[in-house]
Amino acid sequence: MNRFTQLVREFRGKRVAVLGDFVADVFIYGEISRISREAPVLVLNQRETQLVPGGGANAVYNLHALGAIPLPIGIVGKDAEGEQLIDFFRKLKIDTRGIRVEKSWKTPTKTRILAGAAGATGTGVSASAAMIRCSRPMSCADASSVPSGGRRSTSGWPSAPTTR
Repeated sequence: MNRFTQLVREFRGKRVAVLGDFVADVFIYGEISRISREAPVLVLNQRETQLVPGGGANAVYNLHALGAIPLPIGIVGKDAEGEQLIDFFRKLKIDTRGIRVEKSWKTPTKTRILAGAAGATGTGVSASAAMIRCSRPMSCADASSVPSGGRRSTSGWPSAPTTR
């Protein structure tokens, strides 16, 4: 067995707390039907919309796919995107008790529009890591991760995985 395979197998059953921005990545699929008469804008015949976990939520999903037991810690808004992320995790039987739903919070969302071979990012909303009190998931974790999404953490939290 090579080292990579061994490392992947070691994830199985490990509890990993993930503190991060839970982003909703929305993909809109369709075909370009024409150019608008009112402006030089392409008109899309929308075929499908798909929401998948992004940011820290993607790290949670990937850990689950590797056989780990992710313990997500963060905030989502009391909005359609936040509800869909929580539903996505619940269908996978991922414990969502560490995710706080806030009325005053808008779930960060990145929307990508894909038309045939052409693709363009439509909109993007980002937020910094939400710091909430949720010591229970951290205390029973074998490891923790604070995904930074390519940005350096300014909160004082480590940006690399830690283990105990």
